[in-house]
Amino acid sequence: MAAPEAAPKLPVAVTKATPYSFDLGLLLASDPNPVVFPTSSSAAAAVADPAAASASLEQALAEIARDGAQALINQLLTTCPIAATQDG
Repeated sequence: MAAPEAAPKLPVAVTKATPYSFDLGLLLASDPNPVVFPTSSSAAAAVADPAAASASLEQALAEIARDGAQALINQLLTTCPIAATQDG
């Protein structure tokens, strides 16, 4: 049995045209950039294969969600002090 291949690691730095705004008290990362959905070369292609169009949309939404979560984690780790305590 062959070992499964590891997925390529995604970058941890998130760059956007307009930076996120954060509310760390609410664990909120607000992205003012417009959401750009993938477009097919023609509307007929989306009608011909709705499963592929849906998969493309799902992938785009997953990438947007991943970027937002990564930006929030990066902000938390750079803003909040990290200190060890006796409790762990």
